[in-house]
Amino acid sequence: VIMGRHGSDTKFEVVGNSSNYLSFNGASFDLKSQTFDLSTTNLRIENSTPSIRVGPASGGSRITLDGSSSELTFNSGSGDLTLSGGGTSDTLFVTAPNTKFSGHITASGNISASDLFANSININGEIIRVHDDFIDMPSSGLIVTKGIQAESHITASGNISASGNVFANSININ
Repeated sequence: VIMGRHGSDTKFEVVGNSSNYLSFNGASFDLKSQTFDLSTTNLRIENSTPSIRVGPASGGSRITLDGSSSELTFNSGSGDLTLSGGGTSDTLFVTAPNTKFSGHITASGNISASDLFANSININGEIIRVHDDFIDMPSSGLIVTKGIQAESHITASGNISASGNVFANSININ
């Protein structure tokens, strides 16, 4: 243990060995430890896990970096945003009510959802619009309501069959 002045330099040192010490030389602070734990109300650094938490241990907003699971989690109190990765299974998990993304989202793989809510969808330039009681594709003239109504010609290369009655204003048979 050294505490005081060494010539004109202020010094403070606690040394266990070259891998475990605390040192201040008047201008800089240096800490080296093979294991290190720090626990305060709103900051936790834990060597054994290894993890770092900024914010309260439970409840409220906090950020947690977990070195053993390669996860970074943002807890807002009402939902979580977790970034996790590990080799080929890098993933982004978002679990929060009313999650909104601003800007374009691009994926090179599949996108799946149990529910999809949108006012319109653009698939390769074809716009599909969703209204209160129908869906339409304006460029192709297709409108889907409780039944199907076509505002343009329908061509079938195979048989057309119906399990019920067929109604038409006119039928042309060649």
